[in-house]
This record gives sequence, structure tokens and C-alpha cells, in this order.
Amino acid sequence: MEPSASATSRPQLLTPTATATSAAGTISFQLYDELELAVGQAARLAGTGIELSLLEAHGPAQGCFDCPIGATLRVRSGAESQELSYSFSANALPEVLAKLRRKAAFGFAFIAVRIVEGSLTIRVEPGGT
Repeated sequence: MEPSASATSRPQLLTPTATATSAAGTISFQLYDELELAVGQAARLAGTGIELSLLEAHGPAQGCFDCPIGATLRVRSGAESQELSYSFSANALPEVLAKLRRKAAFGFAFIAVRIVEGSLTIRVEPGGT
């Protein structure tokens, strides 16, 4: 028996306040929302020219708390873009981990809330420092 299309298709990874804005799959989200992006997925920060796309995300091996966690996020503003690279292990000291999770670009802070294999949960705040 073949599974139905609805049983195998998955909705886009969104927070409750984020909404899909185009047929191409770009997601619109607000400052302070926690947005989960899958590799290749794009998002736009509402009210700004900031666009995000997740290039890669690698979580630790199962059961390994000392293994590296990493992600690369492309942030675009108009014709300019920056790649933000996150790399850390889950057992880092809390104050070190907080600093490693926070990257700045175009006047905003991009905080990696969670990284697992194939996805990144990100929160954007004003300031970027």
C-alpha cells in the first residue's frame, strides 16, 4: 500500500508567528521570532531588506556531547551578503557558548538557538553587537 501524499509531505519549518510569503518558499518572520530553517530554505526579516538562507547545518553525532556542531548562514542586504559561520560543542562554558552562538551582520544579531543535522533555529535581534 502506497502512503498518501499528505502522509509523506511535510510543512515548511516555521514558528507559529512566521508565515510563508511566496510560492518559492521564502518565509517572512519578525524580530525575536525563533525561526527554524532547513538547509536550502530562505527567509526574509519583515520590514527590512534582510534575507537569510541556510547553506549547511551539522549537529553532533548521537550521544556525543563533545562533538562539533556547526552551521553556515548567508545573510543578504541588497547587493551585499555575508556568510556567518557557527561552530561550537555543546559542552562549552555557558558564557563562551552564548558568544559563539551570536554573530553580527548589517546591524543585527543572528543568534543560533539550536543546530541539528540539516536545520538551524535562529533568532534575530537589533544591534548586532
